[in-house]
Amino acid sequence: MFNPDQIKSAASREIFEKAHKARQSRIAKRRRKPVIQLADGDWNSKFRIDPFVIDAEFVWRLNDTGSCTITLPAGGDKAVENVTGWLFDPWGRPKAKNVHIRADKDGARWTGRLNSLRLTKAEDGQRTVIIEGLCDFEELRRIFVWPNPFLPAAVQFPKAWTMLAPAAWNLKIALFVNLMRLHTSLWTLPDDPLDPKSWVGGMKQSNWPIVVKPGPLLKDRTPTQLISSRMSTWAEVAEPILADCQLMVELRRWFPGDPEPWPGAELGAGTLVVDIVDKSSWWDARGTSFFGDLWRGFVRTVQTLTGNQIDTKSTVIDAPEIAPEYRRPNLLGTIPSAPYVMYRDDAITGVESSDFTWEPSTAVQVVAGGQSMPGINEGLSAAIQGIGNSLGNFIFFPTAGTIADTLLAPLYSDVIGAWAQHKSVTRTQEAGKFRYQEIFAEGSNTALTLSSLVAIRKAFWDTRERFSHQIKVGDGAPWYIGDQGEGHFWLGDRIGSTVSGIPGGRAIVEQVTEVSLNIARDSFGWDITCGDFAATQSSLDTILSNIRRVSTAMKQVGVW
Repeated sequence: MFNPDQIKSAASREIFEKAHKARQSRIAKRRRKPVIQLADGDWNSKFRIDPFVIDAEFVWRLNDTGSCTITLPAGGDKAVENVTGWLFDPWGRPKAKNVHIRADKDGARWTGRLNSLRLTKAEDGQRTVIIEGLCDFEELRRIFVWPNPFLPAAVQFPKAWTMLAPAAWNLKIALFVNLMRLHTSLWTLPDDPLDPKSWVGGMKQSNWPIVVKPGPLLKDRTPTQLISSRMSTWAEVAEPILADCQLMVELRRWFPGDPEPWPGAELGAGTLVVDIVDKSSWWDARGTSFFGDLWRGFVRTVQTLTGNQIDTKSTVIDAPEIAPEYRRPNLLGTIPSAPYVMYRDDAITGVESSDFTWEPSTAVQVVAGGQSMPGINEGLSAAIQGIGNSLGNFIFFPTAGTIADTLLAPLYSDVIGAWAQHKSVTRTQEAGKFRYQEIFAEGSNTALTLSSLVAIRKAFWDTRERFSHQIKVGDGAPWYIGDQGEGHFWLGDRIGSTVSGIPGGRAIVEQVTEVSLNIARDSFGWDITCGDFAATQSSLDTILSNIRRVSTAMKQVGVW
């Protein structure tokens, strides 16, 4: 066993003592319990409840709404009774009824709003309070992207908000203008019309409950994407783009004492800051890792679109550069273009339990459309009316073309240029002779348009080959889980793991799509899910997701 007294050099001893002190400090910090607080509707902190918690679970999900469940005793202590008495007295806080929840651990912060409050009594007579909440991503499911956020609801021209720009900037500007609509609109009254300050207060972003972190258009290196919305929620608009580009919506509430989200930011306590970050380096020219093994490590690969802008092609980098950030001592965090965290599933390992799922890709061809691209039906109608009316003039029947067009319209409408199809050569070669053939691309009724191209890409993405690797790991064995520079990786980062039973020592490298903090009276720990969360979704989650998708489709029927 190593004995530090054997170190003879004073310089070496100083280095050792410094490293040992840093290690002990890091271990002590990891052993601290999470801090859990309750706040009112204006995000004024009311109670710290972690000393009373019987058990709790906080879930962060990549680009989706996470949840929390907290169980508290209903009484037995004056401090606990103060908490439960406040919770069950919404009449006592008429201007700030909402209850907000905040949990901080290892640089990670879960914030959200109480969704359900229950008081239960067990057979043994024990009473408990169960708090259920939804994280701040749910806010983005309650903001619509209007066709024109600068006009009143009664006058919405053009029919849809449409913009072609780099994905991150495009999504952020769509959210920003609709936040501006909500808080500075000339067409709606402020929350308190009798307060003169409320008429101009909305002009100051520091008064907004949600703000978008600014970022210059010219520095956005994310792929160019089309946004098209006619009263869809921002989350519905963003979902396929975020998935396609492997981007992450980063949400963090700002409180006094936190670093400024950007230089010169003036924010109120509890303001939700929204940013879109590339933690996967999926489309970056420097590449990232999609696979690897125990002998070669992670293989750096660049992902590019093929000429049809639908299929993707992977190119292995022969001699990738080492990320210079990794040369810094005591670095915690992951550089997207060069992930390094790998868990080995073996006899001695930090993996406590695991569940690996593989789903092959399905159809090799996507069909989209149903309506002719803009201009075709109109062009045919104009041609029939023009020719018919011209010929009708010779027989003193000048409206012959108009009548003919009325009769023929059902026959020629949505016949030419109404459908589009694309077959994936890559999938065809990989699937084999016997395979599923076709699927229909939802979300675009008009063929041969940019929106149909987006719908086809989304259909291929939804039916892609899926890997999901759910693992329960010990914190610090050997990697630390945490955010804001207090962990080796966090939600959205790419990490790898070997799976016992898969031949060749192959490592599965995927994004962390879910992080769960589980708390009990005498313990707490992290669970993580890597890869496609849908592969491990419960049937209820799948049903709810499908309902949201159908709801979106119903609103978009007949809309380009």
